[in-house]
Amino acid sequence: MWICPKCQTQNEGNFCSSCGTPFTPPVQETAPVAPEKKNRGILVACLVVSAIGLILIILLLVLLLGKDDFNPTGLRTLGRPSATATAQATEMPANSATTEAPAEQSASSSYWFETDREAFLAYVKQQLGIPEDLSTTAEIGDVAYWEGADQWIVHVTFVHNGETVGGASVSPYNGEVMRSILPYPGLSTPSEQKTSTSYKSYENGRYGYSIEYPSFLTEGSYGQNGAGAYITTPDETVKFSINGDHMAEFGTTPSLSELKRAYKNDAGFTVSYEPMGDNWFVLSGTSGNTEYYEKHFLKSDGTHNYFRISYPKSREKEFDPIITHMVKTFKTGVGADSPSAN
Repeated sequence: MWICPKCQTQNEGNFCSSCGTPFTPPVQETAPVAPEKKNRGILVACLVVSAIGLILIILLLVLLLGKDDFNPTGLRTLGRPSATATAQATEMPANSATTEAPAEQSASSSYWFETDREAFLAYVKQQLGIPEDLSTTAEIGDVAYWEGADQWIVHVTFVHNGETVGGASVSPYNGEVMRSILPYPGLSTPSEQKTSTSYKSYENGRYGYSIEYPSFLTEGSYGQNGAGAYITTPDETVKFSINGDHMAEFGTTPSLSELKRAYKNDAGFTVSYEPMGDNWFVLSGTSGNTEYYEKHFLKSDGTHNYFRISYPKSREKEFDPIITHMVKTFKTGVGADSPSAN
């Protein structure tokens, strides 16, 4: 119903039935949107944008992690699988006078001995002067970081009929000899040729061993039972000890692995190098600013001979050829008290 604004008559049409005044219907106002509905829309929009952003981040991470050269943990760690193994060392090809080493690679590259073990061993063997026709087995140690030279190294030892005939710490990437060099007997390394170190001899008839040690070790004491000696520099910054014993005296004769495990547990330093042969093993490492090296022999009759030397880490390069000389001259045999001598 409409009420005429002039005559106040009620009407239903678009014109007043009394005075003919045209009517304009009132415009209906649109109801305002409730505030709750507006907030809900904003929230939904934010969730959609967040979901899209999360998906983009995940896609970016997948792309980065999928790259071959993405290595967030390769910062001066040993985070590669150890490569301790023993295998027959392959001789160099007869038609090849020299085995070429590949160029140094990045820390994330594969080690040469992992990709071509035969060529790697042949190249190291060649550098140590080991005859090509000498049948040897090769022992490859764990890859370790050498702080002094800022290099990764791995120790390789060549054994012939149970005796070590050569070895060195080399680059795992190109096989270049770097330190702890033990050349084939009769050869000498440049560092050995230049050194002015003189040596004294120590022999032990009771346990049948002998060794040459640096003559600058002058302060000594010798066991009353004739088992060995303890010799140092006057300031005791360098210490050398050598001993012998019969395992049977301690009840039972352990295996070589058991003996190694026992000495490693009691070493008193962090062991970073521990090769083992048929009747010998070596433990080497550091504690603070001191380097340690020890070698043990366990003979079939239960006789155990071993020596240890420690020296300042700052003199590492000086002692590399010294230890090489001591290892070469450390000889074991049948002593007067050895079970096999009775």
